[in-house]
Amino acid sequence: DDKLCFDFDELLQNQIEPLTKRNVMHFIASIYDPLGLINPVVVTMKCFLKELFKEKLGWDDPLPETLKSRWISILKGLENCKIEIDRLYSLKEFEDPFVNVQLHGFSDASKVAFGASMYLRFVYNSGKIKVVLIA
Repeated sequence: DDKLCFDFDELLQNQIEPLTKRNVMHFIASIYDPLGLINPVVVTMKCFLKELFKEKLGWDDPLPETLKSRWISILKGLENCKIEIDRLYSLKEFEDPFVNVQLHGFSDASKVAFGASMYLRFVYNSGKIKVVLIA
């Protein structure tokens, strides 16, 4: 299978101490996701970083205990988090030609974040339906 895989275990092991605004930003910036496919996971961290800027903490000031425990809680949510996304959008399945293809888009927003996604939906001659995330 040709899949794009996101595994946060190694990233979590390389976390830099002490917890400061600089190290939180470093952690978030080290997540490479140019298509935004894992934004639903990363957006919580970005909102947390925004709060650190509102607190007017220095770059190397240790986080207060309340913020430190919130950051640790966010990171605990990433433990054992593995995301796999197909990189190949197969138009043909098991010698079964598709008879219909549709493009579906969805979006949503709140006061703190927004998101959008695009899917391809294939309907095959046999009646089988396949949906793949493309953006």
